[in-house]
Amino acid sequence: MLELRNNRTIHDEIEEALRKRFQDFVRECYEEIGRSLKRIQKSIGSRADRFIVIADGLEKIDAMNESQRESIENSLEALFVAYGDFLRLPSCHVIYTFPVWLRFRTAQLGSVFAREPLTLPMVKIHDREGHDFAAGLDKMYKLVACRLEKPEQIFGQDPVAAVRPILTATGGYPRDVLRILRNLLQNEEQFPVTSARIERAIKNVRQTYHDIILRTDAALLDEIARTHRIPTADRDRLRQFGQLFARYLILAYRNGDEWFDLHPMVRGAPALMDQFGDAAP
Repeated sequence: MLELRNNRTIHDEIEEALRKRFQDFVRECYEEIGRSLKRIQKSIGSRADRFIVIADGLEKIDAMNESQRESIENSLEALFVAYGDFLRLPSCHVIYTFPVWLRFRTAQLGSVFAREPLTLPMVKIHDREGHDFAAGLDKMYKLVACRLEKPEQIFGQDPVAAVRPILTATGGYPRDVLRILRNLLQNEEQFPVTSARIERAIKNVRQTYHDIILRTDAALLDEIARTHRIPTADRDRLRQFGQLFARYLILAYRNGDEWFDLHPMVRGAPALMDQFGDAAP
């Protein structure tokens, strides 16, 4: 380590060796992908004229503890921005999932990949003032109905009304809707389920959100609830916003312009009540 720090020749030799190994690794990857495409074409014939590769799971990379966060985030930014050209694969269209906070850390993703990064919005079930949006609620119910052959067997004679509390509690986040639905199907023994059982299932998921909200999050969550905008006061707040957004404590909606709101299950969290009391968002 002492030689590496003080001997510039050794330092340059190590950098050159790493650079060459990296270039060899990239070349080997491209060659293997090329061989894979040829095998596919040979197997299914002329129909294999366009290829899409989906690199999934990269959005889950995160620091194990806060002391590692800066290093991990710098590495991921380098991967997607500084080395973005190497992520383009020959003869393929590639879809990469990415940590959503990266969108709020760098503006270069769109230029590197010749396509703006896409973050999927929630289904709009309410407007910025909190009024119900009927078209969104209808779409979310259709999502539930597609998962159940006969919704009335699970939710009774008026399944639309029975499911409504689940839809409003989840803020148009489809994964939470299906999560609560799965919990009901797995844990209940008698159907149709009662409204009390539905509320209990909602409460159990709400508690998981309350448990991860810190008092240090309270001021920013309150700001988002009031402004519905990305914070621009300083980089630290923007970084904190990205982390809360990645944990779905803040949800994104689009109706023309993009806007943000708290996940409904965040409201009333103990950390917010401790900070703001009855005025908590």
